[in-house]
Amino acid sequence: MKFGTYKIDFEDNKRSLFIQEMNRQKKINPDSKLLFFRDVFEWFDEDLITIFPDQPITSFEYFYGDGGSLKINQLIEMFDTGISKVKIEKIAVADLKNKLPSNLAEEIIAAFKRKLDESSDGEKAMLSLRTEDAFYNLKGLKGEEPIITTIMLEHGNAFSDFEFSEGSDGTRRLFDLLDILISNEKNKVYVIDELERSLHPKLTYKFVEQFFEILKKNKIQLIFTTHESTIMDQDLLRRDEIWFVERNKDNVSHLYSLDCFKERYDKKLSKAYLEGRYGAVPIFKNYLLKDGDE
Repeated sequence: MKFGTYKIDFEDNKRSLFIQEMNRQKKINPDSKLLFFRDVFEWFDEDLITIFPDQPITSFEYFYGDGGSLKINQLIEMFDTGISKVKIEKIAVADLKNKLPSNLAEEIIAAFKRKLDESSDGEKAMLSLRTEDAFYNLKGLKGEEPIITTIMLEHGNAFSDFEFSEGSDGTRRLFDLLDILISNEKNKVYVIDELERSLHPKLTYKFVEQFFEILKKNKIQLIFTTHESTIMDQDLLRRDEIWFVERNKDNVSHLYSLDCFKERYDKKLSKAYLEGRYGAVPIFKNYLLKDGDE
C-alpha cells in the first residue's frame, strides 16, 4: 500500500504536517482509500477558521453584497456602539496611495488588475482590503479606472463623519467579529482567542447570544477562549459547553468541563467561579514588599 511509502518519505520532514504533505505532493487515485486525507485537509484549510486577538477576520466584502450594508447597520444599532450609520465613501487612487504605504498601495492595485485580467468582458471585478485602521474596496470593469471606496462612520448629531481609524478599540473589534454574524456560509468552525478583547462585558454576552439566534440554522460552531466570567450563564450556555483550563505546579494545563460539577440549573456560575469553586483562577499569595527587598 502506498501509505507506507508516503510515511517513510515523511519521517525526516520536521517542517510541515503529514496531512499537508499528503495533499501538496501526492496524487491520490479517486478510488483510493487514502482519499480521506484530502477531505481532512480541506476541512482544516477551508472550514476551520482561527482568529487571534489582534487579527482582523474580515475583508468586508459582504458589506458590498446585496443587503450587506443594511445588515451591518442593523447590527451596529443593536449593539449600541454610538454609531448611527456605516457609510461608503468614494476616494481617489491618489488618496489610497496617501493612506497606505506606497509598496502596499501598488501591490493592491496590481492585484486588482490581475483580477480584471481574469474576469470576463462586462464582468465587474472586486477586491477588498482590511488594514488595521481602515477598509478599502476596489471594483470596476476592464479598460476603466477602478472605483475605490472606504468605510466612514456617522455618529448621531456630529457635524462630520469619522474615519474607521477614529473608532474605539471596542468598535473596531466588533467590526472584526461581524463577519461571523453576517456570513451565509455553512459548516464552518470559528476558533477565537480572547473573544472579549476590548469589548464591554455586556457586548460580549450579546454577541454570543446573537450568534445562537442568527446562525442557528447554518451549522456554524463557535469555540472561544475568554476571561469574561459574566457569560457563564446557564440561560446562554449549557454546562457541557463551558470548559476550564487550569495549570498545575509543573506548568501542565488540564482541560475539564463545568458539567463535571453537576451544578443546579439556577446556580449563579460566575459568582461561584470567581470564588474558586471550579478552579482555573489565580491564587494570590500575601506578600508585602519591604524596603531593601530585591
